[in-house]
Amino acid sequence: MKIFEPVAPAGMLPVREMVRTICDQARMYRYSGIVPEPLMIQVDAGNGRTFLTQYITDMFRSHRVLGFTSGRDAFLELVLDGTLPQLRSAMETIHDAAEYDNVYREVIALHITSLASHLKELQAEEFLDSMVRICSHAFVIFYVSHTPGAREEQLIERLQDRIPKVHRIATEEYTVGELAEITLRMIAEHGIEIDSRDCLQEMVARSLSELEGPKIPDARDTALRLLRCADYSPFTPVIRADIVSEKKVLTEGGDNYGKK
Repeated sequence: MKIFEPVAPAGMLPVREMVRTICDQARMYRYSGIVPEPLMIQVDAGNGRTFLTQYITDMFRSHRVLGFTSGRDAFLELVLDGTLPQLRSAMETIHDAAEYDNVYREVIALHITSLASHLKELQAEEFLDSMVRICSHAFVIFYVSHTPGAREEQLIERLQDRIPKVHRIATEEYTVGELAEITLRMIAEHGIEIDSRDCLQEMVARSLSELEGPKIPDARDTALRLLRCADYSPFTPVIRADIVSEKKVLTEGGDNYGKK
């Protein structure tokens, strides 16, 4: 199996520390067959959940916390919409992912916020019953809102009653420095070389700080603006801080400045 070098997310320090703690006990998990206890991570959708799931999976693969032999998918990510048919479909997806074993034993990320509106319906109890079983053989990540509302807190309480060892982790909002780092990562993912990285990251951070409560979508918009001013004439396209400054891409008056 090809092992990818884990790429740590910007920020998310409490999650990264928990993952490191689990990886430090990899030998115990590997030889005992015990599954690491589930995580419940408070981070809003659109703020890097998939990237975080990929990071956790890559860390577990590189440290051999899990076997990654039960199916072709190293992780599953499922968004529950709160309805009973879709919940049953999601559970069937997990069941079918076990191609080389009786059960799927790898990483499962579940977005469960929408289920909170259906606490008095059959799907809520069916979800809890399924999770008790699934958490016994797979590593499960429950994603909830950064600031859960009253109904979501009730769902969390019921889940923790059924699975007492769920580790609940609150994440901090991204700083403008972290969002600037994320912006440059998004640019690099397009195969663009970044010249004067520190200078450009500082410029991006200043630009993002002018927005009210900047989030991941703002970093994505900034990355798209910057991609338009890269130099595509070399064999490897490059983006330079001096060109960005000259074209005023990140300053008021620049193309698309402030647009969402």
